[in-house]
Amino acid sequence: MLTYKNTKRLILAASLLTAAAVVSTAAFAGNRAGAFYGTLSEGYYHFSQQRHLENTAVPGIALGYDFTDQFAAQAGALVLNADHRGHEAVGGAHGFIYQLDGVYRFAKSGNFEPYALGGVQVTSLKPAGNNTVDQAGVNLGIGAQYFVADSIALGAEARDFYTFSGGKNEAMLAANITFLIGGETAAAPTLAPMPTPVPVSLKDEHPNYKGE
Repeated sequence: MLTYKNTKRLILAASLLTAAAVVSTAAFAGNRAGAFYGTLSEGYYHFSQQRHLENTAVPGIALGYDFTDQFAAQAGALVLNADHRGHEAVGGAHGFIYQLDGVYRFAKSGNFEPYALGGVQVTSLKPAGNNTVDQAGVNLGIGAQYFVADSIALGAEARDFYTFSGGKNEAMLAANITFLIGGETAAAPTLAPMPTPVPVSLKDEHPNYKGE
């Protein structure tokens, strides 16, 4: 017999299961060991005065792998297309910055994950009317991600690029979006099985009930 008390028990069990599902979904959000990821970015690049190039917007892409929740490695490229400073009519320069970086993620706070990264790069620029010039260097940066879903994060990043040739120092600010694929996930919380409701008769609830 489905009584009022049994109905309340069923509603409570359904509510607990729903809450557990929501909590388990939130627990999966974030970088995780064994995951591959791809990042698309749009930044603003500040050139060294020695290059005589106008600062410009730079799109970028990076592919990476999470060895653990904290450590990762990634390879990326930025696309450069800049005008000569104050002389747009004489052309500019275009090319790429290729990067290979290590990533260290600090302790997360909810869906917020700050990190630091650094590595090596090759700046490959082709000035108008000249051959491509490749210059090696190193870079360092800091950033943060906020996971809006289990495997999707929005982020911001600041990086400094140092080129050995001529000691050129340059900087970039960027916003990005990252998508994760695969990797380990935490086991979903489980609830102890609810006891089977026992039908309660009117006689059990009212011992003095004599019936008709």
